[in-house]
Amino acid sequence: MNATETREEVALQISQQNSFKSTLSALSRAIRECGDEGVAPVSDPAVGLILTKLNSFVQGSGFDRQQAISVCQDAQAIRLQKPLLIQLAEKTLSYDPDRKAAFHKEAKKQLKRLADALGYVKGEFDISSSMGGVAVGGEAILHTDHLYLQIFQGFSRFGDILYRSCDHRKDYSGGNNNYAFLKDLNDIKAFARRLNHELDGGRMPVLPYDTIGMLF
Repeated sequence: MNATETREEVALQISQQNSFKSTLSALSRAIRECGDEGVAPVSDPAVGLILTKLNSFVQGSGFDRQQAISVCQDAQAIRLQKPLLIQLAEKTLSYDPDRKAAFHKEAKKQLKRLADALGYVKGEFDISSSMGGVAVGGEAILHTDHLYLQIFQGFSRFGDILYRSCDHRKDYSGGNNNYAFLKDLNDIKAFARRLNHELDGGRMPVLPYDTIGMLF
């Protein structure tokens, strides 16, 4: 395929080839051109010819529609068992502004829950997003006078949450970095206790560990 070929020419070429990837690419291009020209793809001969070629791939693979539906339903059920934040983090956020925005919205919601579990009240903490450029996922940040914590798309063995003690809300270096995983937010109260326990030896003057256990 080249830039000067019409979608009809491309469709004729594809009908004689056996590349599934090229066929999908040709279909995407043909549908896009139909949109540019105000033509309904469903009635376009080139689109129809390319779809026929795609159908031959499917039929030749021994495709079982009912089995495919069952597999997809099982995959959906597994996905829905996971918290929304984890679902979003499992897919790349770069170059997908909608998914990225959804990730940051949900991350900030979880940070608010965490701030509440830690005993902070309005005015004692800031929650913000650093979206970064299109090629990165960015970070959602909880910053208090004694805790700096960010949620990001980890893709590493270290985790998806970075946290450390700090001296004030303008302190962006603070103590040593510590890490946790998004799954740790599933039990927000237990994670709050962990933060208090681990950082109490630093500079985080929050409720005593035993007192927090009594509150929850």
